[in-house]
Amino acid sequence: MLGMMLNPAAEMTACGSKIPVNPKYEYSIPGVLKNAIDWASRPYDDSAWTGKPAAIMGASVGALGSARAQYHLRQVFIFLNIHDMKQPEMMLPLASQKFDAQGNHHR
Repeated sequence: MLGMMLNPAAEMTACGSKIPVNPKYEYSIPGVLKNAIDWASRPYDDSAWTGKPAAIMGASVGALGSARAQYHLRQVFIFLNIHDMKQPEMMLPLASQKFDAQGNHHR
């Protein structure tokens, strides 16, 4: 993760595919995630994203499980020519109720 923060374009170029785990933030994606995506897309004619496959998943304390944030991220992917997997969608609603203090998932 430190490499991603220091040089997002190099880290994205080195990866064959992407799976952003997307937290919901005010119905959208967090600014830090959008900033990292933007940095890796520059320069425009040498974007680290172009043509890369991606899957999206997310969790939220709300009932929609990051649905709105994921749809917003898909809009960003269209501009960057990222080929996102459409199905299956992975949205975890009410995430705060599904894990214990140690991070173990409750069924």
